[in-house]
Amino acid sequence: MSADRARASWRAHARARLEPILRIALNQASTATALARAQRAANDELNAALAAVSDARSAMNSLRPACRLPTELILQILKSAQILDPPRYDQRPYLGWLSLTQSCRLWRNISIECSTLWSDIVVCLGHHWADAFISRSRACPLSVQCDLKTTAYREPGRTIGPADVEHDTGWKLVQQALAHVMETAPERVTMLSLETADYLAVDSASSDVLRHPTLSSAGDFVSLSRLSVPDNIPSDIWQLIPTTLVSLDVISAGVHLDSEHSRKYLLGLFAWLRRSPKLFTMSLDFQQLSSWNIMPVPRVRILHLGELKVLRLFGKAQACLDVLRSLHVHRTLCQLNFVTGNGWADLYVDSILNLSITLTTAYIRSHIRSYISLETTRSTP
Repeated sequence: MSADRARASWRAHARARLEPILRIALNQASTATALARAQRAANDELNAALAAVSDARSAMNSLRPACRLPTELILQILKSAQILDPPRYDQRPYLGWLSLTQSCRLWRNISIECSTLWSDIVVCLGHHWADAFISRSRACPLSVQCDLKTTAYREPGRTIGPADVEHDTGWKLVQQALAHVMETAPERVTMLSLETADYLAVDSASSDVLRHPTLSSAGDFVSLSRLSVPDNIPSDIWQLIPTTLVSLDVISAGVHLDSEHSRKYLLGLFAWLRRSPKLFTMSLDFQQLSSWNIMPVPRVRILHLGELKVLRLFGKAQACLDVLRSLHVHRTLCQLNFVTGNGWADLYVDSILNLSITLTTAYIRSHIRSYISLETTRSTP
């Protein structure tokens, strides 16, 4: 069909549809009621025309090569884009890989049918997108990742404090999304990850995630099994975290922590660990945190983690070794990794085993030696 014939056909169709409306509009004797009715009819015709345009564009898109790819390849592209182009908030919401799901009807339908594609909830885009993730993931377990490096905007060179976060548009979107998740599907959340940027003041925004009214009760996390938290959250947050976790990661936020914060944080963490016998994997970062030795606890610092299989320790040598000494039983460990920081230059595997840790049996000594590893590629700046 030529462009002229298509244009003539659509104009003839439009004139036929609009003729009753134009007759009323041109009639000087038309009543106000008739004019109002004609105006509503005109709006209906305009909406129908817009829908027709959308259908025409969908038909055109379906002819493009990208819209004729096999389902498996489209899903692979979307899953790769999740990693390479995540959504974020930088003065305004940025959809990232989600924009690909709007490429055409085929891509949209394929993405919606893949429930696992939506199991990692994006909270920086507000509660509407959070609701889309919840509904499209169907019965899949949910993972909530809150990265303040992609939600809180700041001017270069300026530190963000609690007052700034309270009025930050990006953070408000996060709060709305988290509230919606906890109001609609708290029992499906199995993984919670919090990350903060190095320009956020200690004890500010990251703590609001767990202090939010809908998240302040440990009962909200009935299915939570994995948790990743930064070292600059307030120490009292450990009282809210359930003791049924199987995986814990404490990461460095990259900010300087004073001795008082380190002491309170480690005391809360240590008390929580003593109540968490099901822990299977643990990763602790001591780049900024101090050692157990600064805690005002009894001289015997023993942790009964009978299910612990994987232990990863980062940062300062003394702090890492103090954690290892505190384990009541080493027999259960299957993997022990050190990522070195300050104070590791003169330490080797044999010195760690023979001098720093009291291992009561040759069995434990030989087996832990076969799984221990030292990574020297990373060091504290």
